[in-house]
Amino acid sequence: MISIEERQFGAVSTLIVTPSGQEQTLLPTVFVYHGWTHRKESELMLANFLAKAGFRVVLPDAKYHGKRHGSQMFSELMFEFW
Repeated sequence: MISIEERQFGAVSTLIVTPSGQEQTLLPTVFVYHGWTHRKESELMLANFLAKAGFRVVLPDAKYHGKRHGSQMFSELMFEFW
C-alpha cells in the first residue's frame, strides 16, 4: 500500500507519495515533473510504482498548471513556455 499526502510549499501544491507507514522514514526521494498541459495527478501511476519500490515521490504542480493555474488563456501560456 501507499500513502498520498497533499502539501503546500509556498504557492506550490505538491503530492508526496510514500510506502504506507514510512511517511516519517528517511527514504530515497524522486521528484517527478508532469508534462506540458498536464498536472501532477497525471503522474500518480508512476509515483505508485516508485513508492512500492521503497521511494518517496514528490509531485509538484509546475508553474501555470493545476492549482497554480491563473486566469491565463492557453494561447497566452504558449508564450511563457517558449
